[in-house]
Amino acid sequence: MTPRDIPITREDVYGWIEEWKAIGGDQVLGEYITGKINDLQLPDPMVNISGHDISGDEMPIADFILMDLESYSNAPSS
Repeated sequence: MTPRDIPITREDVYGWIEEWKAIGGDQVLGEYITGKINDLQLPDPMVNISGHDISGDEMPIADFILMDLESYSNAPSS
């Protein structure tokens, strides 16, 4: 699927970050978000990145979202 077709919104990810903070952040944030994406059981877990300046033609949706995690103002810096 293309990045535009990912059925996960920025608001979803923002909410997941808030949930992670609320439960104490004991789990690594990336693992928490990956778990949330896995829970959705999407039929195609890959995103087409051929139009981006990233090596490769596709990557897992979780990695694509985690790559952009710093753009969320509520995400921890580390």
